[in-house]
Amino acid sequence: MKKGVLLLCILAILSTTLYAEPLEYTQDEFPQWAIELRRGETIFFGSLPLTFLASTLMYDASLSFGMDPWTTDDTTKTLYLLGSAAAFSLTIAIIDNIMGNGE
Repeated sequence: MKKGVLLLCILAILSTTLYAEPLEYTQDEFPQWAIELRRGETIFFGSLPLTFLASTLMYDASLSFGMDPWTTDDTTKTLYLLGSAAAFSLTIAIIDNIMGNGE
């Protein structure tokens, strides 16, 4: 029964793409600031998993050298790691915006 419901849900989700109309956007449909904001958002959220991984690896490396920058519980440590990853991702998005958005 559960497999049948799951299969029906998957088929319903996949069938929506069969009836969707392709959208044609014109060059001047969106203002330039909205395009730049969307690019920054994509770069920020796209780089967040990689920067979180880098933050975690740097934290683990500091532990292997005998340094413990955060002597708190696991939840607070995870929030610190997520905050540092978000700051690094924001820095990447700002640098991309300053460099001209790849144009």
